[in-house]
Amino acid sequence: MGFAKASILIVIFAFHTTCLANNVFECDEYQCQFKLKQTALSEDANSTKFQLTVEDGLVSVTFVQSVLFTIPASVFADGNGVKIDKLDASASNVLAIDSRTFANASALEYLDLQQNYITELQNNVFGNATKLISIELQNNKIADIGASSFKGLARLDKLQLSFNRLRSLPRKLFAGLRRLTELHLAHNSIVELPDRLFEDLGELKVLDLTYNDIKQLSGDVFIGLPQLKILELQHNRIAAVEENTFSLPNLTHLDLSNNRFTHLPKELFLHTVALLELELRNNSIDHLDVDLFDNLYDLTKLTLEHNKLRSLDGALFKNLGNLERLLLENNNLHRIVPGTFDNLKKLEVLDLINNGLTSIDGGLFRNLRSVTHLLLERNQIKNVTKASLDGLERLERFYFEQNKIKAIDSDVFCQHQLLRVLSLKGNKLTRVTPETFNCLPALNELDLSSNRLENISLSVESLRELDLSNNRLRKLSDDAFLKMDSLIRLTMDDNLLEVVPNTIAKLPNLEYLSLKNNNITSTALNGRAQELRELSLSYNVLVNISNNPLKTLDTNLFNKTTRLTTLILRNVNVTQLPSGIFDSLIDLVTLDLGGNQISSLPNGIFRKQYPLESISLERNAIEQLDPAVFEGVSRLKKIDLSHNKISTIHPQLFANLLQIDELNLGYNKFVTFDLTATALRELSVADSHVQRVKTDGINEQDALTYLDISNNNLTSLELDAFGKFSSLKIFVFGGNRFETFSISDLLAAFEDLESIGLEGTQWKCDFLRTLDTPMRASFIGEWLKNEGTGASCV
Repeated sequence: MGFAKASILIVIFAFHTTCLANNVFECDEYQCQFKLKQTALSEDANSTKFQLTVEDGLVSVTFVQSVLFTIPASVFADGNGVKIDKLDASASNVLAIDSRTFANASALEYLDLQQNYITELQNNVFGNATKLISIELQNNKIADIGASSFKGLARLDKLQLSFNRLRSLPRKLFAGLRRLTELHLAHNSIVELPDRLFEDLGELKVLDLTYNDIKQLSGDVFIGLPQLKILELQHNRIAAVEENTFSLPNLTHLDLSNNRFTHLPKELFLHTVALLELELRNNSIDHLDVDLFDNLYDLTKLTLEHNKLRSLDGALFKNLGNLERLLLENNNLHRIVPGTFDNLKKLEVLDLINNGLTSIDGGLFRNLRSVTHLLLERNQIKNVTKASLDGLERLERFYFEQNKIKAIDSDVFCQHQLLRVLSLKGNKLTRVTPETFNCLPALNELDLSSNRLENISLSVESLRELDLSNNRLRKLSDDAFLKMDSLIRLTMDDNLLEVVPNTIAKLPNLEYLSLKNNNITSTALNGRAQELRELSLSYNVLVNISNNPLKTLDTNLFNKTTRLTTLILRNVNVTQLPSGIFDSLIDLVTLDLGGNQISSLPNGIFRKQYPLESISLERNAIEQLDPAVFEGVSRLKKIDLSHNKISTIHPQLFANLLQIDELNLGYNKFVTFDLTATALRELSVADSHVQRVKTDGINEQDALTYLDISNNNLTSLELDAFGKFSSLKIFVFGGNRFETFSISDLLAAFEDLESIGLEGTQWKCDFLRTLDTPMRASFIGEWLKNEGTGASCV
């Protein structure tokens, strides 16, 4: 549908609408949707009339896929103002709010203007819309805001101003908003908060000031907020705060993370008695006063990660008897005095990751009977004994990665009968006895990766996941995993294995097996892994059983793994696939053959993979594909053929793939391009040398919403061909060699278009200046650069 030159193109969607005359429309239901596109700033939006003919009740009005440089005041004219209680003009390219727009909006309660291009709010901009309860203005470009912008909105409950460009706030901006309960000012550039800025907000419960540039907080800044429960101040530049700043009797959540604190005043939390969660991570705090937390009797969560704490006073946590989570990761606590945690009777999670701890002896955890999660990764602990873990009666998860343990006594974990997850990854273990873990009846997950184990023998009947990657395993005995019938996932990547261990065939419920980066040269799997669902043999050197120098795979390789649903064979140097190799994999859903040297695919190679949904063949050496290669895989939804050497696509190659959803053909060597698949949702033909798209070679693509033809050799947009993609929402075509370009023709061809990608295209400045500024801001923005220099033409 074309764009009218002298008027606004309007399409109205509702449960029932009637066109009475030019630019006069009627809606007789309670939910009306309008599609309105303004093509020039000079057009008068108020020339459009809206007749809402419901006899009683309130109406919700939504502008969908619209271009509105301003919201037409005529929406509320002719009596509509007493009927409309909800107006949604989000993502409608609104540039400004006219002072007349809401003059008659006397019934309006909910206003959504998010994701537009509004740059300022004038005084009294909401006019007579005094019943407003919620205003959504996030994701605009608001830099200036009048002191009386919200004057008269005494019923306002929620105000959303996040993701704008505000640097300062007028002292009386929120005056009179006595019913406001939520105020969101995140992701602006606010430098300073005036004293008593919020003093009229007696009902405010949530205040979000995250991601600003605030440097300090005075003692009077939060006066007048007796009901405030949640205060978000993370990701600012706050370095100084006065002692009485947080005298907020009902505050339950305070986040001061990611600021620039080096110390906190001793009485900072003296009157914050209701606090439940206190977040202080990612600062530079090097000391905490022993009385700092004295009045926080109800605190359940305290986060102090990523600071510079060197020590903890033994009485620091003395009054935190209700604390459940204590996070101290990434500090410099080389030693913690036993007794420091004694009063934390309800503590469930203790995080001491990366502190340089050298010892956990001396009864450090002696009273932590409620702890279920203990995290001690990345420390310098050289020894752990049974006594080290005394007191941890309910321990369920123990993370002891990247320490310096060389050996473990066989009874060190046996008193922890509830232990379900144990990670000893990244230590220096050379051996472990079977008894070390066999005494743990609840153990589900065990990680022994990145150690120095040369052999292993386990018999943990409850174990479901085992990771032995990055050790020095060369071979395993046939009974290495005796009685481990519950094992589902086994990972042995990055070892020195030369064959697939026979013991694997004795794991009746194994579903996932990964043997990447070993020295496996034989693909034989003795026995039958009946339940195996996923097998990864990537980065091995697989050759056939006759040691033929032509690198291939044994035709019978998968005959004993018939239930595989995922097969990953990336980067195994395979050059060809023998016919019938996948015939036994009748349940296969995902196949990854990327990063090999495959030059062709035999016809019928996937003939028995009826359930197959995803094939990855990227980064091979494929030059052409027979049109029958995908016969039999009618459920295929995703194909990746990028980074090959394909120069032509046969018109029938994808013709029978009626469920194909994603197709990646980027980085090949096309000159022209045909496409007969009809169910595509995403298509990439980027970086493929395409010079021309044949109109008669493209089928209608009603489902296609994403198209990438960037970095080719196209000199023009062939809209006769691309116009067959009627539902396109994202169109990326930068990096071509366009000589001319019509934005209006493009938008007329794709009415649902939401985003276009032009990055990498070298434009002439004379051409860029012909584009209307609003169109440039709405659809192209900062991607338009002149003649490849990176300098803006505007």
